[in-house]
Amino acid sequence: MEVTYYRSDRSKAPSPVASALKKIASKRPKLFANFSSTVHSIRVNGLAHLRDTKPEWVRPLRHLEHPIWELRIPPRRRGGVLRAYYFQFDNNEICILDVQLKKSDDKAETGAAVARYHEMMRDRR
Repeated sequence: MEVTYYRSDRSKAPSPVASALKKIASKRPKLFANFSSTVHSIRVNGLAHLRDTKPEWVRPLRHLEHPIWELRIPPRRRGGVLRAYYFQFDNNEICILDVQLKKSDDKAETGAAVARYHEMMRDRR
C-alpha cells in the first residue's frame, strides 16, 4: 500500500506534514520511531492488517462529513500521542493530511486536515 503525505500542488514548499514530522522527530524521537514503524507496517501489510491487529489505533472521525480517519500512535500514552489524520484514495493508497502531537484528551483539531482533503479532491477532478 502506498502512503503519501499531503503536499499542495500550488506550493513549491516541502510538505507541511513532513515538516511537522521533522519537528516531532527532534522533540520526541521514540514517538516518531513508533510512527515510522507503523507507516512501514501499513506499506508492507496494508491498512486492513493494522485495523485487524490494533483496532484502537485507527478511528473514523464520525463528527466530520468527510471520510477522514485518525491514527493514534499509540492510542494512549503518558506524555501524549501522535495523531495522524488521513483518508484513503482507494484500496492501494492513503494520504496523511496532517499530524499533531496531542498531550491531553483534547478534541481533535481537524481544520487543516479537512481543508487539505477538500483541496486534494478539487485537484483530482
